[in-house]
Amino acid sequence: MATAETLDNPRIVLIGGYDEECQAGKAETANAILGQERFPAGKRIAQSVRADAEICGKHVVVVNTPGWWWHFTRKDFPEHDQVELVCSVDLCPPGPHAFLLVVPVDMCFIDVHKAALEENLHPFGETFWRHTVVLFSSCGPHDGDKFEKHLRRWPYLRWLLKKCGNRHHVLDIRSGDSAQAAILLDKIADVVEFNNGRYYEGAENVAVGLEAWRQKIRKRVGRRRTVVEGRRMAHRALLQEMRIVLLGAQWAARSSSGNTILGRDAFEVNSDCLNRTARCVAEKGEVGGTFVTIVDTPGWFYSNPVQKTANSDKLQIKRSVSLCPPGPHVLLLTVPLATAYNELYHKAVKEHVALLGEDVWRFVIVLFTRGDWIGDTTVEEWIESEGKNLRWLVNKCDNRYHVFDNKNRADNVQVRELLKKIEGLVAVNGGDCYERDRDEDIRLKEQELSIVEEAQKMRITVQRIRTTLKELFKGETHRPSEERLVVLGQRGVGKSSACNTIMMKSDITKPIKLHTTTKCVLQKTNVLGKELTIVDTPGWTSLQDSPASMREEMIQSVSMCSPGPHVFLLVVPADSPFLECEKRNVYEHMGLFGERVWRHTVILFTNGDWLGRRPVEEHIVSEGAALQELVERCGNRYHVLRNSTWGDGSQVKTLLEKIDEVIVRNRGDHFSLEGDTFSEKETLSEEQWRKREEELIDRMLKAVVVNPEPEMESFVRKVGSIDILNVPNMSEETTSELGSSIRSGYEKVKWWFREHYPASSGIGSVSGAESDTDCSVEDHKLDIIEEESPTTM
Repeated sequence: MATAETLDNPRIVLIGGYDEECQAGKAETANAILGQERFPAGKRIAQSVRADAEICGKHVVVVNTPGWWWHFTRKDFPEHDQVELVCSVDLCPPGPHAFLLVVPVDMCFIDVHKAALEENLHPFGETFWRHTVVLFSSCGPHDGDKFEKHLRRWPYLRWLLKKCGNRHHVLDIRSGDSAQAAILLDKIADVVEFNNGRYYEGAENVAVGLEAWRQKIRKRVGRRRTVVEGRRMAHRALLQEMRIVLLGAQWAARSSSGNTILGRDAFEVNSDCLNRTARCVAEKGEVGGTFVTIVDTPGWFYSNPVQKTANSDKLQIKRSVSLCPPGPHVLLLTVPLATAYNELYHKAVKEHVALLGEDVWRFVIVLFTRGDWIGDTTVEEWIESEGKNLRWLVNKCDNRYHVFDNKNRADNVQVRELLKKIEGLVAVNGGDCYERDRDEDIRLKEQELSIVEEAQKMRITVQRIRTTLKELFKGETHRPSEERLVVLGQRGVGKSSACNTIMMKSDITKPIKLHTTTKCVLQKTNVLGKELTIVDTPGWTSLQDSPASMREEMIQSVSMCSPGPHVFLLVVPADSPFLECEKRNVYEHMGLFGERVWRHTVILFTNGDWLGRRPVEEHIVSEGAALQELVERCGNRYHVLRNSTWGDGSQVKTLLEKIDEVIVRNRGDHFSLEGDTFSEKETLSEEQWRKREEELIDRMLKAVVVNPEPEMESFVRKVGSIDILNVPNMSEETTSELGSSIRSGYEKVKWWFREHYPASSGIGSVSGAESDTDCSVEDHKLDIIEEESPTTM
């Protein structure tokens, strides 16, 4: 138990997250407290560091610690940083009087930040909070009213203050006013008094001491360096040409590394997925007298196993080695030092590299990116401290690794050293490059070309359908004053984010946890001049695992937007494979609404940024029969949302246009669990005629997408002009070939079939003895040209 003591030598530990764009981080805050530059500003530290100074007549000890990405939970926080953080208390024995939890004063403190903070500070134990003051760092004077408004806006900041007994202080790190430090020391004295003069002791579950841990790492580092240096001196082959393939997870700095090697912006780099590498890209250049070809590849979600990677991305990875014939000399596997190399990451790396075959490991060098993250810590110390998974990876590559700081592209030394290591690898492999089986390469190339061709045909088909329906229903006025939408989908696919994107609102201020929609949520809004009612629903897993309450909530969504929704938006992520099990889950849950639900459904692909510049049709085709069948089941109605660009009005405008087309196609009728929803004035016979009309229109669309000519070029020419099809207008009178006027929509479509398919004169025929009022669907089977319409809708 810690003993009481006077506060003549306060000991302080600074803790907090990390944001490389922030100008008021822990280092800057520590320097402001100490009144001198003791910690390098703007540079992240990877080891806990101590500084001493005389402040207000007291000897003050300040310990600065490694920060975590504010949105990274403990499983993503590198193990080296975790140990340095928790063991920081060893640098101010016998223990700190106070922790200063540094939070930028203008930070948007949301749910993911709260979750990360709780997890990363959990090892300190519950007593940690009794010794903690929230220190709001500011780059300017403190505005009390503005600060109070900020607290009211962010509920998790209020939670944090409550957790720390409402102990907080706002520090202007640029004022240079020593009085600020005096006030802060008084508040720290209050913390000591609150704890009856006792300092913080390490949590019982933290057994390792900082120095003992560091010494253990140093011993292992020495052995690894001896092996690496010995091999490096023994082998080197001079190359006039060098072929490189970049592999790695998304955000692992593959493209940035390619730019660093070539010394120019050859590959597109963006913080989001907007310019994501969705197809392999080859760039060439001369580097230090060597002609270099670099192939960049699509990344994968760093913790996702290969079965959760889209087929199109897997195909591109397999194709990468054929884009620098006869094959690459080296594959650079990028691994960021700013992310924990945990079990999930390790599994993802092994499985994705395995797409190229087991023999590929002979040609792999691990390229550690974000070298700035580890500061003065050596990469060998990082490897040894990060755990068995990273050591396995480095050993699997026969101790071939290198560190890049892509922020420092002007440093040519790091590039020259990498090229030397590649030359050493080539010498060890006897000058060989990595080559795939030629037949396999041909097969993969044909597969890629087939996907592109089928995707083009699909775009043409969808365009013809939309154009046909626009002509068919031109002039229709079945547009309600309020459009009602229900958003459905599997858990975690981005339904709530999609709702916010449609409403063109950011959800950053919403105090709700991710993927926790358990009740239907209704919101009304005006978007681009349209009155919308949007119902967000709970996500499903499988029908067997979905509780009865969740299924009831889904059904309840229909009555929540009474009298019923006009359109269901079925959310499907564009960054994941769509397997048979996903299709089965969709069909089972949509089946709760009945068969008519499909006439009102549009597929909404979320996470569209992941597609980069690749058309969504290529994703649909490459995913295979399951997704293609679902798209056809929804009448080839789909749309892509880029959720990260929630303020982009153009993508929302296009979606609303597609929703309008569904509403007009359904004559303004909304969906009802009781069945069709025709107006009360319509008789039963008219309802039956409407059904017949709808069936004929569906079959008309089957016929209209048939390619009338074998040449694609001719087919494309005809898409632009739907007049060649003589599509009737359902809202105007049409004159038949005999001169008589045709008013009924059913009769118009039937006449269209007779005009364009005379060989099938019996299409939709009705006996002359029958009238519109005594004819029923059951009495007359519509014998519509199934054989003449090979394209199934």
